Amino acid sequence: MKMVFMFLGALFLSCGASRFGGKEAPPQRPDESPYNEEFDPVPLEPEIIVLPRDKEESRETARDPVTIPQTPEAEGLEMTQGYRVQLLSGKDAEAAMEAKRRAIFMFEESVYLDFESPYYKLRVGDCLTREEAEALRRKAQRNGFSNPWIVPSRVFRKKDQHSDG
Repeated sequence: MKMVFMFLGALFLSCGASRFGGKEAPPQRPDESPYNEEFDPVPLEPEIIVLPRDKEESRETARDPVTIPQTPEAEGLEMTQGYRVQLLSGKDAEAAMEAKRRAIFMFEESVYLDFESPYYKLRVGDCLTREEAEALRRKAQRNGFSNPWIVPSRVFRKKDQHSDG
């Protein structure tokens, strides 16, 4: 029992904080700043080199205004019920993008890639009638899309164009 008390006493004394070996920082005067204010970073900045432009290039750039993408309404289009031909439906984003690139080169019609979780759906055309969509479906099949199908969809049409159905 005596050993337990000696052990606890030694443990208690060893837990105390030591003040040996530590130096206190000298008190700072209020007029002294811990920062060196004599340092000037301006000479360290890199020199900016301006390359002269070709005269023709700068004239073309000045003439061409920035092109702002138009909304379908601004281009004289409106949404209506119609049909599109779905070329692909899958979960692979890269395969969908590759198929979209192929479709853009094959079709004059607009190509749409929609993501409806978890599927990427590649659709083409803005057909107002089922007959137009059927002709586009056959064209897609001839161009190597193995199983295209017609889907009812909201499509863009010119505001002065009227559907027959």
